[in-house]
Formats: sequence, C-alpha cells, structure tokens
Amino acid sequence: MFALDEKGSATSELDEDLTQIAEAYKTFRDIGTFTESETCFTAERGELDDNLNLNPQHYSPELNATLEKVSKFDDKPDWSVTTIGQLDKNIRIYMGPRWSSRSLVVEDPSDTTNLTPYLTANGALEQRRMTVKWFDMSRATDKQKECVRMLRVQKGDILISRSGTIGKVTYATRILADKYVISDDLVRVRVPDENMRAYLLAFLMSSTAMNLMKAHPRRELAASAVIVLRGLIRSMARRCPISRPVCRT
Repeated sequence: MFALDEKGSATSELDEDLTQIAEAYKTFRDIGTFTESETCFTAERGELDDNLNLNPQHYSPELNATLEKVSKFDDKPDWSVTTIGQLDKNIRIYMGPRWSSRSLVVEDPSDTTNLTPYLTANGALEQRRMTVKWFDMSRATDKQKECVRMLRVQKGDILISRSGTIGKVTYATRILADKYVISDDLVRVRVPDENMRAYLLAFLMSSTAMNLMKAHPRRELAASAVIVLRGLIRSMARRCPISRPVCRT
C-alpha cells in the first residue's frame, strides 16, 4: 500500500513500518537491545497465554495501559464501562459501499453548476474543500446512483478514518451532509441522542480512543485482505470500550 498525498491520492512512497521493525530487530541481534516504540517492543515468554496468542498488538504496552485505564472506571462510583456498540440501543455503525466512480469524474471543470462534489477522507477530515472531486451524475448507472445515495452522510454523523491514520475523527456539519458525497474510507457512526452523541464524539477525539483504534491492523495488509480490514475497523468501532457516567433517578 502507498502513502497518500494531501489530496488523498496514492504516491510512490510505501506506507509501511516493516523497515523500522527489521532495523530494530537487527539492532537487538547485534547488541542485545533496541529503542522501543509504538511498533517495536518486547514481551516476555511468560506473558504468552494458553492460547499462544502471537498477535503483537496483544502485548502492546501502550494498548494495555489504555485498556487498564478505561477498565478502572468500572470501580468508580456512578461510572461503568461498556462498548460503543452498546452505548445507545439506536446507534448505527456502518461504511459506505466499495464502488468505481472513474466514469463520473470531471477533470478541472470550468462550470460546476450541474456537478456533484465528492470529498476524499482527508478532504472531509481536514475540511479541505480544495481537494474536492466533481461527478457528472448524468453519466451514472442505477448502481452508481445508489452508491452515491449510500455515501451521503447526515448532519451529526461521527466520521472515523479506517485507512491511512486510523482513528481520526470529524463531525458531519449540515454543509458536509447537504452538499458533499463522502468517501467510504470513513466509518459512519450515527447516534440519535444528541447528548450521547456529544459525549461519544469527545471520547473518540481523546488520546485514549486513538490508542484503542490504532491497535487494529494497518494499511500494509495485502490488497486481498482489504475486505477483512474494513470489517475489522467497523468491528473495532463497535467493540471499542468506553467509560460513561451512570444516570441515577
């Protein structure tokens, strides 16, 4: 997989951390130690459980410290720990469809009056309207029209990146919802209750939530695993632990 530029387009630079991991391992073999980081750390043999879990994220110091931090809220008066998927019975977490828009794109249009604006994930996250692409929907097939309908967001939707830097969050404003088609690279979280939505948004923008989201597979997975990755990111968003105050009447 390749790193993306500011317009959300693939560059020739590989987006990977295997080089850093290999160099750290070579240093460890040569001198018996290395500098630990988010992607390079050690685990004792005694930490292996009966299932012999070899997933490195299972032993990530940063992740385990974050999980412990969140779980402690269960011991606090008037607080409980649940998952995002169970935070509200009406919560909806979903992704837009994978589709091909190539036939709809209009390059450098002089008149956009009858065109539909489309934002990449980076464009939506960073509110960079200069990265907009333009679609001519008069060319669209019925299937493409349905995909565009499914890619529309609603005001108040929480949007979470599932590629590139996983876990970046933004909020769908009325302009974003009414005017733009939004990339399927953003997981949609829809919470009808305004107070719960505001609380969830604040949590997702915290360093705690970022650490939990980063625990899932990165973009360097093979292209054949993309469907699995998409499912895992949505699953992570649904199962991500979250502390919340308990309302008592």
